[in-house]
Amino acid sequence: METPGNRARRTATEILDIWPNVDSKNFILTLFTLLFSVITAGDTSVLFTAGNEVMWAAYHKLCSGEVFHSLWNNLMSKLKKDPCPSLHIFITKKVFEGLLKMKHNVDAPPSSGNCNSDDIRNMSEAEEQVLRYVAGYIPHALLKRYKKCNNKIAKLYVSVLEQWKVSGTRHSDTSFLKYTEGWVNAVDRGGLFNVTDKVYLFFRAMEKIVRSTANIQQLNQGIATGIKHETISKLETDFLVNKYWCVIACDITDEKASVALMEKVLSYYVNLRCKAFADAYMLVHNAAASKKGEKSLRKSLNSQDS
Repeated sequence: METPGNRARRTATEILDIWPNVDSKNFILTLFTLLFSVITAGDTSVLFTAGNEVMWAAYHKLCSGEVFHSLWNNLMSKLKKDPCPSLHIFITKKVFEGLLKMKHNVDAPPSSGNCNSDDIRNMSEAEEQVLRYVAGYIPHALLKRYKKCNNKIAKLYVSVLEQWKVSGTRHSDTSFLKYTEGWVNAVDRGGLFNVTDKVYLFFRAMEKIVRSTANIQQLNQGIATGIKHETISKLETDFLVNKYWCVIACDITDEKASVALMEKVLSYYVNLRCKAFADAYMLVHNAAASKKGEKSLRKSLNSQDS
């Protein structure tokens, strides 16, 4: 007795033999159009995990729908072959995966990060250690705020944020990011909020975007107004920032609640970095700058484009 798999293999072989002589243009265009609508079904979602749920729901709805079956049955009838559901699904899935890969390469190309130079892309070991220290400040501050609230969302946020902290028993001596803990370990007297590697990677992804926006190059070009607003917008749409956020906030199943907390973290971090950037810039140019100029720069960094 022929199994579904063997039947699909035999049918595929027979079709390949006659495929060059088949007018398949209409079938291919229709299948691509249907799959493209599936791939873009979740594009309105802010978080890619929520978008994936919408996309896969649309995919399974398509594959179980009348339009899909009619499309394949008409092709098989044209080829004078009996319908073969296993083959239909196999080919559709392969085409779908190929289109997804193409879309992914557009959304997150290998050189993504919106950085224009090696100096921006790469951080020194000392900078990464400081970043790990700073990364603990934000969840620590948010925890203090949400612990004072008594609503359901605040309690959920507290539960998630507490998971961002690594305790002494959870440290990994073999972590490839162990080198980033040097300064934190040196100054910690037991009260610091030392973040997990996953949380650190989220902050490192943010830092790379911040450096591409708030940098000396921008100021030298006279671009200061709206930097804060522009940076937050870039962070919200960056693939890696989104990806790492979905990992560290996976316990928040409601997308709106997850996005609200993410935006709070982004805002905290950008505020810190813009202030630090303004302070560092004014320190370097202290000889020529006045306090009035310092306040003006901070105001420009924080203002939104009109």
